[in-house]
Amino acid sequence: MSSKRKRRPKMKTKEELITYLESNSNIELPFSEKVWQIAVEKTFAKEREFKEITTTDFDGNVKTKKIPNGAINPVSKYFQLIALPNFKKMCEQEQLEKELEAENETTVNIEQMLEELEEDTEENSFIRELISIYFANIKGDNFDFVVDRLSDYYSNYEFNEGSDKFLVVSAVSDELTLRELYGQRVKGKDNEATIEKVKKGYLSTLDGLKLLKKQGSKLNEGKNKFTMFLDELEKAGELKIKNVSIKQDQIDILVEHTRRSIINAFGEG
Repeated sequence: MSSKRKRRPKMKTKEELITYLESNSNIELPFSEKVWQIAVEKTFAKEREFKEITTTDFDGNVKTKKIPNGAINPVSKYFQLIALPNFKKMCEQEQLEKELEAENETTVNIEQMLEELEEDTEENSFIRELISIYFANIKGDNFDFVVDRLSDYYSNYEFNEGSDKFLVVSAVSDELTLRELYGQRVKGKDNEATIEKVKKGYLSTLDGLKLLKKQGSKLNEGKNKFTMFLDELEKAGELKIKNVSIKQDQIDILVEHTRRSIINAFGEG
């Protein structure tokens, strides 16, 4: 944690405090609910509690004035408390407990996700292979994100070689990084240069994946282009088809006779 700290903004509420701490996690300790409750208790109703200060001037005149007895802002009191060693330790211990709890939940979620991938399909085999090799250490929401993205790439691309799969790994890795970077930027961190650098590599990877697009999309694209081509020909008058008169043969007459008989039968009923 950096020793340099910019001047803290004026804050009065718990929500303002949490927002500030999350946006400045590189220089501030994480929020502690226990310390906050103590700060609230110590500042409760202090605006109605005063203490008297008595002073005597050079002429022997005694003056008495009342001043607020302690801080009345719980946020200010929170920072006073958190600076003390025992409260700082309390905050760190609380954060450790949260991390352990989150890690336990993550382990359960990952096990559940892996159980869902146990079904012996080509897609599940593809996802399990890449996770075991390249994404074995990811946790929490990132794990769900990677599974979803690998599934999406599997559905839209064809992979024949290891180099093809590595393009997917590169793309998903860049997406994970961009996800984190954009989250930091939302909280106020100036990381636009880093985002642009990662984005450039990501777009290059996507460009390499274009050749692996499944044929279905190409066929649909071809159909769309062909439809547009026909529309253009029709507008230009190139698709005017002359009516052709073809003499009916015996088969045609028999079919027509049968059709009329059916119509008359149902019509009379």
